[in-house]
Amino acid sequence: MRVELFTIRNELITLSLVYVVFVTIINCLSHHSLNRLEYSTDKLSSIILNTESSLSRVIDTDYVKEDVELARAGMIQQAATAILV
Repeated sequence: MRVELFTIRNELITLSLVYVVFVTIINCLSHHSLNRLEYSTDKLSSIILNTESSLSRVIDTDYVKEDVELARAGMIQQAATAILV
């Protein structure tokens, strides 16, 4: 059986093109996956930052509430002292 050199060459070219297509698809998929991972990481970082900011505002609000209560108690004590004098 005689094998044509032209036929073998065409098959090698076809296989090379298929290989290039597969490599390109794999690279695109890995790049896409990397982009999705970076997006998820950025989103989680944003959530952490927003949560820490919210916690800080809650702590500040609690501090202000306690400060107002302390001022109120001081005024009541001053009023009571003024009545006694």
